[in-house]
Amino acid sequence: MFKTEDYVLHRRFRYSGTVTGYGQRLVDGNYLQTLKVRLASSVMDSQEIIVEDLTSRWIRSNIEDDLKTLRSF
Repeated sequence: MFKTEDYVLHRRFRYSGTVTGYGQRLVDGNYLQTLKVRLASSVMDSQEIIVEDLTSRWIRSNIEDDLKTLRSF
């Protein structure tokens, strides 16, 4: 389970940021938990952007791992 202020990385799009809250999305008649994440400023030109996606699409990360990933591209 993720906690507020955890640093996370999106599995598909590789966006990273900190968890700011939780939500729900209705999928096939079931409510699934979502994470609301404030993206790191390097992702979107220093604007504060909040994205929301299913919890299963995020992984816990840390800033050092994220920097290594970005350098490998």
